[in-house]
Amino acid sequence: MKRIIPLLIAYVAIFFSSCANVDEGDRYIEVESSEAKRAVLVEEFTGQRCINCPEAHEQLAQIQKEYGEDKVIAVCIHASALAVSPLKTKVGEEYYKHWNGDGVPSAIINRSGRMQQVSAWAGIINSELQKPTSVSLSMTNKYDAANRQLSIDVNALSREKFDGKLQVWIIEDGIVAKQLLKGNHVDANYVHNHVFRAAVNGTWGTDIALQENVEAKSNFSIQLDATWNEKNVSIVTFVYNDSGVQQVIKQHVNS
Repeated sequence: MKRIIPLLIAYVAIFFSSCANVDEGDRYIEVESSEAKRAVLVEEFTGQRCINCPEAHEQLAQIQKEYGEDKVIAVCIHASALAVSPLKTKVGEEYYKHWNGDGVPSAIINRSGRMQQVSAWAGIINSELQKPTSVSLSMTNKYDAANRQLSIDVNALSREKFDGKLQVWIIEDGIVAKQLLKGNHVDANYVHNHVFRAAVNGTWGTDIALQENVEAKSNFSIQLDATWNEKNVSIVTFVYNDSGVQQVIKQHVNS
């Protein structure tokens, strides 16, 4: 069965408008349902001055290779005293404090439980992948290069009633910036991937209420910051509630 699913820094300016542009009569469409397949969101907290973070990046990349990047969706959030601009963001710091972060590298996995150290990631991700979910998500986007405006359409479906939050994020790959390595060596050309850039619809997303087997549509837009390379930008969308992330998907801009 399917289901319905209606979860930078101070010096980087972003412009966005949240859920809109979908007529009320078109927002909910009853559809045939089928079993939804689970994906897992890994919010990896990191910093450019963290000597152990590169190894954590590598370990998560190996986990993604094992299960598939569409099944394990990583978002690298630069936060804590070891993070620096321009990769560190106000929103990322808010997430870090909310999850009671006390050091990096660490991760919150599917927003279930507490912040976890690297050694626990593989086991928890495997466990989360086995959990059933009633929610499925799909997404399309359109990018206008002339004004750097990105429009995002999200469809959510659940095979049972669901109340929670819908979150839309912007992340960027291929950012070349300094990274401290073990031995206090600095790699000036380190490549940072899946870096959190912005929360399109607010820090904690927008409310979503799904009825059984009724597809819910939402539309969002954001103007990409001039410093972001749109060729490397992706959208991460997920739905969560008090039990954690119920579904997550990722899509490259204009794909």
